[in-house]
Amino acid sequence: MGGIFGTKASLISDLNFIIQIVILFVLLVSVTFKKRGNFKMHGSLMGLAVVLNAISFFLVMGPSFAGSAGFIRREFYSIRALTVLTHAFIGALAEILGIWVVGEWLLRSMETKACVMRKRVMRGIVSLWFIAIILGIAVYVVYYL
Repeated sequence: MGGIFGTKASLISDLNFIIQIVILFVLLVSVTFKKRGNFKMHGSLMGLAVVLNAISFFLVMGPSFAGSAGFIRREFYSIRALTVLTHAFIGALAEILGIWVVGEWLLRSMETKACVMRKRVMRGIVSLWFIAIILGIAVYVVYYL
């Protein structure tokens, strides 16, 4: 067993798993700030989550996905491959949309009025992000437990 948690995971996979749990916590805290009307803190925390996830993607998830291309081709219809593909697609979509919303918010000097107009879009992005995190946990469990 090579992982921090006594699993078959590598140290980098376990550290990425921890980062994803931290991101989930940041998302939950961010939503709490939004509900309290503190939109600047909400936006700042969402920005932090987007940045942490981008770092995680470029350092761990992207290379891991690229390295599993052969497996995905061989076992395309297996539950493991479909879980990885679904996680990758939904996670990438959530990250791209998150970068767009946070980037636009930053370009407008953290103006909150524009965000109110995108309320539905942001709810959708957060929903996608939660689904991606749940699927990421499923990928971790399937591969390493």
